[in-house]
Amino acid sequence: MRIILFFCSLILALSLLAGLNQSFAQSAKNAGHDKEQAISTRFIQEVRLGVLAHNTGFSINSMSANQEDGVNVQGEIIFKRPKFLDKAYLWRPDPYIMASVNTVGDTSYGGFGLKWDKMFGKRQAWFAEGGLGYVLHNGQIDIPFPLGDPRNKSYDENNILFGSRDLFRLTLAVGRKLSPNWSAHIAYEHLSHGYILGSKRNQGNNSLGLRLAYHFSAGH
Repeated sequence: MRIILFFCSLILALSLLAGLNQSFAQSAKNAGHDKEQAISTRFIQEVRLGVLAHNTGFSINSMSANQEDGVNVQGEIIFKRPKFLDKAYLWRPDPYIMASVNTVGDTSYGGFGLKWDKMFGKRQAWFAEGGLGYVLHNGQIDIPFPLGDPRNKSYDENNILFGSRDLFRLTLAVGRKLSPNWSAHIAYEHLSHGYILGSKRNQGNNSLGLRLAYHFSAGH
């Protein structure tokens, strides 16, 4: 079931991105390329749409690998780097906002953060990326029933117990440019409070999937 949902969501994501590309092209045709470029690139550097397998257990020690399911459809907006972040000692990160919706009603979330990337390979066509963010989620924090309640076991088996309403978001990705404006990524994401944002259970979530990005300025 997860594989079917994953590929159905991926097809939907590709269709939506194709629609976005057509919209950008039509806007340029109707209003003039220079005007469209000025509007779309004033603040926004890039938009992304991804499909990630939710709660894969893809980590060294996953405590919640079987407790939630489905795939998450995820959108991100990468903003142009402001001057105060354009510093060598900060490694010049780019700010982003994001939202991720689970397709079967499990944990969804949204937030913001910073991401860093490094180009490599022939013609600088490949890149590696890491990010650190902060998200709020609608999942479960802890078991709501008193100790010894017979419902505890079932609840624990079917829910990730995040231990905090707010979480850190750690991301890693490897990608390749497909054209001057498009790129594709293999992305990994980890959510947890790290015993910094919370002190209760910290089961966390690990997701793995694919995403496509449209760059408003040619090149990465």
